[in-house]
Amino acid sequence: MKVIEPEPDFILWTGDDTPHVPNESLGEAAVLGIVGRLTGLIREVFPDTKVYAALGNHDFHPKNQFPAGSNNIYDQVAELWRPWLSNESIALFKEGAFYSEKLPGLSGAGRIVVLNTNLYYSNNEQTAGMADPGQQFRWLEDVLTRASQAKEMVYIIGHVPPGFFEKTGNKAWFREGFNEEYLKVVRKHHRVIAGQFFGHHHTDSFRMFYDDADAPISVMFLTPGVTPWKTTLPGVVNGANNPGIRVFEYD
Repeated sequence: MKVIEPEPDFILWTGDDTPHVPNESLGEAAVLGIVGRLTGLIREVFPDTKVYAALGNHDFHPKNQFPAGSNNIYDQVAELWRPWLSNESIALFKEGAFYSEKLPGLSGAGRIVVLNTNLYYSNNEQTAGMADPGQQFRWLEDVLTRASQAKEMVYIIGHVPPGFFEKTGNKAWFREGFNEEYLKVVRKHHRVIAGQFFGHHHTDSFRMFYDDADAPISVMFLTPGVTPWKTTLPGVVNGANNPGIRVFEYD
Protein backbone atom coordinates (compact mmCIF):
# COMPACT_ATOMS: atom_id res chain seq x y z
CA MET A 1 0.00 0.00 0.00
CA LYS A 2 2.80 2.40 0.93
CA VAL A 3 4.45 1.94 -2.48
CA ILE A 4 1.22 2.44 -4.45
CA GLU A 5 -0.03 5.48 -2.49
CA PRO A 6 2.31 6.75 0.24
CA GLU A 7 0.04 9.58 1.38
CA PRO A 8 -3.64 8.60 1.21
CA ASP A 9 -6.19 11.07 2.57
CA PHE A 10 -7.58 8.27 4.74
CA ILE A 11 -7.83 4.47 4.88
CA LEU A 12 -10.96 2.31 5.02
CA TRP A 13 -10.34 -1.00 6.83
CA THR A 14 -13.38 -3.23 6.51
CA GLY A 15 -12.48 -6.10 8.82
CA ASP A 16 -11.92 -9.86 8.96
CA ASP A 17 -8.45 -9.70 10.40
CA THR A 18 -8.18 -13.23 11.82
CA PRO A 19 -7.69 -16.54 9.97
CA HIS A 20 -10.93 -18.26 8.95
CA VAL A 21 -10.52 -21.31 11.17
CA PRO A 22 -12.75 -23.14 13.69
CA ASN A 23 -13.42 -21.39 17.01
CA GLU A 24 -11.35 -23.93 18.94
CA SER A 25 -8.28 -22.88 16.92
CA LEU A 26 -8.50 -19.33 18.26
CA GLY A 27 -9.84 -17.66 21.41
CA GLU A 28 -10.65 -14.17 22.65
CA ALA A 29 -7.02 -13.38 23.52
CA ALA A 30 -5.81 -14.59 20.11
CA VAL A 31 -8.43 -12.54 18.24
CA LEU A 32 -7.54 -9.39 20.19
CA GLY A 33 -3.83 -10.07 19.66
CA ILE A 34 -4.25 -10.32 15.89
CA VAL A 35 -6.35 -7.15 15.66
CA GLY A 36 -3.75 -5.42 17.82
CA ARG A 37 -0.82 -6.51 15.64
CA LEU A 38 -2.52 -5.37 12.43
CA THR A 39 -3.49 -2.07 14.05
CA GLY A 40 0.13 -1.56 15.04
CA LEU A 41 1.34 -2.39 11.54
CA ILE A 42 -1.01 0.11 9.89
CA ARG A 43 -0.06 2.82 12.40
CA GLU A 44 3.64 2.09 11.84
CA VAL A 45 3.39 2.37 8.05
CA PHE A 46 0.85 5.23 7.98
CA PRO A 47 1.49 7.07 11.27
CA ASP A 48 -0.23 10.31 10.21
CA THR A 49 -3.16 8.85 8.27
CA LYS A 50 -6.71 8.71 9.60
CA VAL A 51 -8.08 5.14 9.52
CA TYR A 52 -11.78 4.26 9.62
CA ALA A 53 -11.97 0.67 10.77
CA ALA A 54 -14.84 -1.80 11.11
CA LEU A 55 -14.95 -5.24 12.71
CA GLY A 56 -15.55 -8.29 10.52
CA ASN A 57 -17.55 -11.36 11.54
CA HIS A 58 -14.29 -13.23 12.24
CA ASP A 59 -13.01 -10.48 14.56
CA PHE A 60 -14.91 -11.85 17.55
CA HIS A 61 -14.90 -14.97 19.67
CA PRO A 62 -16.88 -17.07 19.08
CA LYS A 63 -16.89 -15.89 15.45
CA ASN A 64 -20.10 -14.29 14.15
CA GLN A 65 -21.67 -14.04 17.62
CA PHE A 66 -21.62 -10.26 18.06
CA PRO A 67 -23.76 -9.06 20.97
CA ALA A 68 -26.03 -6.01 20.74
CA GLY A 69 -24.39 -4.42 23.79
CA SER A 70 -21.06 -3.81 25.49
CA ASN A 71 -18.49 -6.58 25.99
CA ASN A 72 -14.75 -7.04 26.46
CA ILE A 73 -13.84 -7.26 22.77
CA TYR A 74 -15.65 -4.00 21.92
CA ASP A 75 -13.91 -2.36 24.89
CA GLN A 76 -10.43 -3.59 23.98
CA VAL A 77 -10.68 -2.81 20.26
CA ALA A 78 -11.97 0.70 21.04
CA GLU A 79 -8.80 1.25 23.07
CA LEU A 80 -6.61 -0.14 20.26
CA TRP A 81 -8.24 2.29 17.82
CA ARG A 82 -8.27 5.25 20.21
CA PRO A 83 -5.68 7.22 18.12
CA TRP A 84 -8.16 7.25 15.22
CA LEU A 85 -11.35 7.96 17.19
CA SER A 86 -13.00 10.86 18.98
CA ASN A 87 -14.12 10.37 22.58
CA GLU A 88 -17.73 10.19 21.39
CA SER A 89 -16.84 7.47 18.87
CA ILE A 90 -14.97 5.46 21.52
CA ALA A 91 -18.01 5.52 23.80
CA LEU A 92 -20.30 4.45 20.93
CA PHE A 93 -17.92 1.69 19.85
CA LYS A 94 -17.82 0.23 23.34
CA GLU A 95 -21.62 -0.05 23.28
CA GLY A 96 -22.14 -1.50 19.80
CA ALA A 97 -18.97 -1.32 17.63
CA PHE A 98 -20.33 1.46 15.38
CA TYR A 99 -19.48 5.17 15.17
CA SER A 100 -19.33 8.27 12.97
CA GLU A 101 -16.46 10.67 12.29
CA LYS A 102 -15.89 13.77 10.18
CA LEU A 103 -13.76 13.32 7.07
CA PRO A 104 -10.50 15.28 7.14
CA GLY A 105 -9.82 18.17 4.80
CA LEU A 106 -13.26 18.62 3.28
CA SER A 107 -14.23 21.90 4.95
CA GLY A 108 -16.76 20.14 7.14
CA ALA A 109 -18.69 18.71 4.18
CA GLY A 110 -17.89 15.02 4.59
CA ARG A 111 -18.60 12.31 7.15
CA ILE A 112 -17.83 8.61 7.57
CA VAL A 113 -20.35 6.25 9.15
CA VAL A 114 -18.89 2.93 10.33
CA LEU A 115 -21.51 0.23 10.91
CA ASN A 116 -21.44 -3.07 12.77
CA THR A 117 -23.47 -5.09 10.26
CA ASN A 118 -22.31 -8.29 11.96
CA LEU A 119 -25.38 -7.62 14.12
CA TYR A 120 -27.51 -8.38 11.03
CA TYR A 121 -25.58 -11.49 9.90
CA SER A 122 -27.73 -14.58 9.47
CA ASN A 123 -25.15 -16.65 11.39
CA ASN A 124 -25.34 -14.37 14.46
CA GLU A 125 -27.61 -16.10 16.98
CA GLN A 126 -27.12 -13.29 19.51
CA THR A 127 -29.40 -10.93 17.58
CA ALA A 128 -31.96 -13.39 16.20
CA GLY A 129 -35.47 -12.08 16.87
CA MET A 130 -34.35 -8.51 17.61
CA ALA A 131 -35.93 -5.64 15.66
CA ASP A 132 -33.01 -3.19 15.99
CA PRO A 133 -29.91 -4.69 17.64
CA GLY A 134 -28.01 -2.06 19.58
CA GLN A 135 -30.45 0.57 18.25
CA GLN A 136 -28.05 0.93 15.33
CA PHE A 137 -30.77 1.57 12.72
CA ARG A 138 -32.26 4.32 14.89
CA TRP A 139 -28.80 5.85 15.33
CA LEU A 140 -28.04 5.62 11.58
CA GLU A 141 -31.34 7.31 10.73
CA ASP A 142 -30.46 10.15 13.11
CA VAL A 143 -26.91 10.56 11.74
CA LEU A 144 -28.11 10.67 8.11
CA THR A 145 -30.92 13.10 8.93
CA ARG A 146 -28.48 15.46 10.66
CA ALA A 147 -26.01 15.09 7.77
CA SER A 148 -28.73 16.15 5.35
CA GLN A 149 -29.54 19.19 7.47
CA ALA A 150 -25.83 20.10 7.67
CA LYS A 151 -25.37 19.55 3.90
CA GLU A 152 -22.79 16.85 4.55
CA MET A 153 -22.12 13.93 2.22
CA VAL A 154 -21.62 10.54 3.87
CA TYR A 155 -19.52 7.46 3.15
CA ILE A 156 -20.87 4.32 4.85
CA ILE A 157 -18.52 1.44 5.60
CA GLY A 158 -19.01 -1.93 7.22
CA HIS A 159 -18.16 -5.58 6.83
CA VAL A 160 -21.10 -7.90 6.05
CA PRO A 161 -23.04 -6.42 3.09
CA PRO A 162 -26.74 -6.64 2.32
CA GLY A 163 -27.92 -8.37 -0.84
CA PHE A 164 -27.00 -11.72 -2.37
CA PHE A 165 -23.65 -13.39 -3.01
CA GLU A 166 -23.11 -13.26 -6.77
CA LYS A 167 -21.16 -16.55 -6.91
CA THR A 168 -24.07 -18.77 -5.84
CA GLY A 169 -27.86 -18.79 -5.98
CA ASN A 170 -29.91 -16.69 -3.52
CA LYS A 171 -27.36 -16.69 -0.69
CA ALA A 172 -28.08 -13.67 1.53
CA TRP A 173 -25.87 -12.56 4.43
CA PHE A 174 -28.39 -10.40 6.32
CA ARG A 175 -31.49 -11.80 7.95
CA GLU A 176 -34.36 -10.80 5.68
CA GLY A 177 -35.90 -8.21 8.02
CA PHE A 178 -32.55 -6.47 8.52
CA ASN A 179 -31.96 -6.44 4.75
CA GLU A 180 -35.32 -4.75 4.17
CA GLU A 181 -34.58 -2.17 6.88
CA TYR A 182 -31.18 -1.33 5.39
CA LEU A 183 -32.75 -0.86 1.95
CA LYS A 184 -35.34 1.50 3.45
CA VAL A 185 -32.58 3.64 4.97
CA VAL A 186 -30.67 3.87 1.66
CA ARG A 187 -33.82 4.70 -0.32
CA LYS A 188 -34.75 7.43 2.14
CA HIS A 189 -31.29 9.01 2.46
CA HIS A 190 -29.56 8.18 -0.82
CA ARG A 191 -29.06 11.86 -1.68
CA VAL A 192 -26.54 12.26 1.16
CA ILE A 193 -24.87 8.84 0.74
CA ALA A 194 -21.88 9.46 -1.53
CA GLY A 195 -20.67 5.85 -1.39
CA GLN A 196 -20.77 2.56 0.52
CA PHE A 197 -17.74 0.34 1.10
CA PHE A 198 -18.05 -3.17 2.55
CA GLY A 199 -16.06 -6.40 2.67
CA HIS A 200 -16.87 -10.01 3.65
CA HIS A 201 -16.97 -11.55 0.14
CA HIS A 202 -13.25 -11.31 -0.62
CA THR A 203 -14.43 -10.62 -4.18
CA ASP A 204 -13.65 -7.41 -6.08
CA SER A 205 -17.31 -6.62 -6.63
CA PHE A 206 -20.18 -4.16 -6.15
CA ARG A 207 -23.88 -3.77 -5.33
CA MET A 208 -26.50 -1.54 -6.92
CA PHE A 209 -29.43 -0.02 -5.02
CA TYR A 210 -32.72 0.96 -6.65
CA ASP A 211 -35.76 2.98 -5.66
CA ASP A 212 -39.35 1.72 -5.86
CA ALA A 213 -39.46 2.64 -9.56
CA ASP A 214 -36.30 0.58 -10.28
CA ALA A 215 -34.13 3.64 -10.87
CA PRO A 216 -30.53 3.27 -9.59
CA ILE A 217 -29.90 5.47 -6.54
CA SER A 218 -26.73 4.20 -4.83
CA VAL A 219 -23.74 1.91 -5.19
CA MET A 220 -21.82 -0.25 -2.71
CA PHE A 221 -18.26 -1.34 -3.48
CA LEU A 222 -17.19 -4.71 -2.07
CA THR A 223 -13.49 -4.63 -1.37
CA PRO A 224 -11.21 -7.51 -2.32
CA GLY A 225 -9.36 -9.33 0.45
CA VAL A 226 -5.60 -9.19 0.96
CA THR A 227 -5.44 -12.99 1.25
CA PRO A 228 -6.32 -15.50 -1.52
CA TRP A 229 -9.24 -16.99 0.41
CA LYS A 230 -11.26 -19.59 -1.50
CA THR A 231 -14.86 -19.75 -0.35
CA THR A 232 -16.13 -23.10 0.91
CA LEU A 233 -19.82 -22.28 0.42
CA PRO A 234 -21.77 -25.14 -1.20
CA GLY A 235 -22.69 -24.51 -4.83
CA VAL A 236 -19.80 -22.17 -5.60
CA VAL A 237 -17.88 -23.42 -8.64
CA ASN A 238 -15.07 -20.86 -8.73
CA GLY A 239 -14.67 -19.50 -5.20
CA ALA A 240 -11.03 -18.40 -5.35
CA ASN A 241 -10.01 -14.74 -5.14
CA ASN A 242 -6.80 -12.95 -6.00
CA PRO A 243 -5.44 -10.74 -3.20
CA GLY A 244 -6.05 -7.05 -3.75
CA ILE A 245 -6.56 -3.58 -2.35
CA ARG A 246 -8.34 -0.61 -3.87
CA VAL A 247 -7.16 2.97 -4.29
CA PHE A 248 -10.05 5.38 -4.85
CA GLU A 249 -10.01 8.85 -6.32
CA TYR A 250 -12.96 10.87 -5.05
CA ASP A 251 -14.62 14.22 -5.61
